[in-house]
Amino acid sequence: MMTKYSGLILGMATLVVISGCQLSPSISEAYAGKLRDNLVTRIGQDGTKLFTYSLRLTDPVIGDENRRPTSRKEALRMERESRDLRDLIAEQTELGLEKTLEMSGYCRQGYIELSRLIASDRGEIRGECNEAATAEDRQKFTNHYS
Repeated sequence: MMTKYSGLILGMATLVVISGCQLSPSISEAYAGKLRDNLVTRIGQDGTKLFTYSLRLTDPVIGDENRRPTSRKEALRMERESRDLRDLIAEQTELGLEKTLEMSGYCRQGYIELSRLIASDRGEIRGECNEAATAEDRQKFTNHYS
């Protein structure tokens, strides 16, 4: 499920990708505007605030992910591009999560990371907020189950 923050988050992630990645310019530029993110929230009966933040690549640009390399040089290039892409996804997932939590106010006192998955086409971080939910939190952040 998309939250009301998804469009704003996507715009911010796109700006970050365009403006300042330390990765290969061809990799970051190739994926500008091709990342979608989502924040799913869940507040338990005891006030525990959980979340899952995910980011995914909507349109792979590098077309040879499934192609077998024909030379050692090509294999090394493909491996480097894959590693660069995973690094980009990891960086954008972390940055997107921080910005989303800041903008939404969901975890005002930080969070504990419960799990993380980073692949060349998606990233996901699951966490638990350090503070318990208030009555306002319960009203503002309806539970979304996926």
